[in-house]
Formats: sequence, structure tokens, C-alpha cells
Amino acid sequence: MPKEMKAHSQHLSPTVAKHIRRLGRKCRVRPIAERVSVGVALGDEEVDVLISAVEETSGRYWRDRLVVAACLGECHLTPEQWERATSALRSLVSDRAYLDKRGRFRRGVVRWQFFTWTVLAAVAALAHTLLNSGASSNSWILEVFTATFGVSMLFMLPGLLMSAAREDSTLRQTIEEAIASLGKLADPLSVGVLARLQTGRYGTIAMKAPQAEAAKLALPAALDAVREEHYGLLPADATPALCEALVGAGHNHTMRILRALQAAGTGRGAEPLRRLIADPSQRVDWESAPELLVGSESALSYAEAVLPLLEERFRNETAASRLLRPASQPGEASEILLRPAGSATSVPEEQLLRPSSREDG
Repeated sequence: MPKEMKAHSQHLSPTVAKHIRRLGRKCRVRPIAERVSVGVALGDEEVDVLISAVEETSGRYWRDRLVVAACLGECHLTPEQWERATSALRSLVSDRAYLDKRGRFRRGVVRWQFFTWTVLAAVAALAHTLLNSGASSNSWILEVFTATFGVSMLFMLPGLLMSAAREDSTLRQTIEEAIASLGKLADPLSVGVLARLQTGRYGTIAMKAPQAEAAKLALPAALDAVREEHYGLLPADATPALCEALVGAGHNHTMRILRALQAAGTGRGAEPLRRLIADPSQRVDWESAPELLVGSESALSYAEAVLPLLEERFRNETAASRLLRPASQPGEASEILLRPAGSATSVPEEQLLRPSSREDG
């Protein structure tokens, strides 16, 4: 790594700089990441290389993805590149399945070794019992397998634990860098993911303090980027996640979340917001910062103004699922002509029957 990179590496964290040094000499990402770390502007082709690297799903390139996730937040992107980069970063944050397949592969090998030695030891014990009927002449076979099994476990179990710890650390570092870049890129479609992550949990992944803090820092920029044209484009769980984020949110976040709900929130947020307004026991900071308020309006009154809008959106969104029926039957019954069911021929009206409600005397 060049000396100037060590002296002026203010754009990337020390952890990312360490991973850059560990990239292979022939790695395409390494020279580009070194340029980013010293603040050098990249060309379109170099940015495309970074985006392709973060979209790569192979478990061999987990370090490349970690480095690129941090570098993308420092790049100047075209609109097309911004779309690709933010989409890839959102997938990187929300989908842990391909972050480190190598770690799962190593643990899979250890499990198969454990299973194999267990089966062999069981077969040896069974063979010894059946063939020797308790004789001790060939008992050394069982002893050899038992000793081998014990020694194998002595080395395999620590390796299994170390591999799991390394994958967990890699996962969290990658998520943390991707979160920071999403905030720097001001991606409005990531507000749902960031709102979930700042609570300390996303899906089955329990976030530690650094990842939750990174999401809390990145969320304001993403919220400020939400516009009315994003209505219908946010993920389905984004609106409920934003409503949940109101609980315990700081005073700066409260107003930003309400503005985002007003601009692009769906009807799914009507009921959660109604509960938060009606229940004073909820830990919602309605005393937002004055510079974020419209005039002298309080955050609580702003939320009360947003609620009818969400309720109207809910009615519009669920209207298509309601079956409409006529309130009354059109026309008089005596004026309705009955036609044969399934008849494909046209029958003169004078030959058709009319329904009658009169009973035969």
C-alpha cells in the first residue's frame, strides 16, 4: 500500500484499510480501493468494477465485498450506477445467505468428518462385538478408532467454533460498511431496512452496538430523500418499520419519520400510528427539534395530520379487494325476461318467460 494511503486514509475505516492490504496483488478491486482511500476520483469503468464486485455472490470474494461496500459510499455515481449500487447494498444488508459461504463450507466439512468418525467407531464396536463375542484378542481395533475419534474432536471442535466466530465477525463488518454507504448515498428505498437495524435486530440477525449505531446515523439522510414519487416503491415492511422506529427515536428522527410517512407511507401505517398517538405510555418523543418543524406546529399535531392521509391510502389500497354488490335489483321482476342457460341461439322475446312471484291457486 502506498505511503500516502496510510498518511491520508481519512475516507475509510482502519478495518477496511486492513482488508485492502490483505487483498491479492492481482485482485481488480485492490488498486481501485487504494485510490478511493486517498480521495482520488474514479472513472465510470472503475466504479462499474466495484459494483460488479459487490454483486458477486461467490463465497471466495467475501473480503472484496466488504471493501467495496465501504468504497461505494465515497464514489461519485451516475444515476444508473447509483441504482445498481444501492440495490446491491440493500441486498448485502438484508440477505446474509451469500456473505461467507466459505465459512459454512469449512463447518460443513467438520460436521461430515464428525459424522464419518462416529459411524466408523460404531461399526468397529459392532463388528468387535459380533465377531469376537467379547474376546479381547482384537480389542485394539476399537481402541484405535476410539482414540482417533477423540483426537479428531480435539482439533475439529475448536476449528468449528473459530470458523463460526469468523463468519459472524465478517458478516457484521460487511453489514456495517454497507449501512454507512447507504446513508452516504441517501437511498430512500433503504429506510425500512435501516429502521429495523437501528432497533438492534433484523430478521434472525441480532445486531450489536456498532451496526445499530451505523443504521441510526444513516437513517436521517435516507429519510430526507423520501419523496411523494416513492409512494408504492418502498418495500412492503418499510411503513410498519418506520412506525416502530418512532418508539424510542430521538427528537430529530421523529419529525423526519413523519415526513417520510406523509410522502410515501402506505395504509399499513395507519393503525400503528393511531395507537402511538392515542397511547401516552408509548415512548415517542413528540417534542421534535424546532428547526425541523413546519412553522410552530408540534410533532404530535403533525402526526395527527398525517394519520387521515394514511387512513385514506388504506381505503384506496384495499378497495380492489372488496367485492361490490348492487344495493337493489335493477328493474321490476315482471320486466325481466328469462333466457335458457347456455343457449347460444337468439330467441325472440315474445317466446321468453317472465318470472312471477304469484303462487298457483
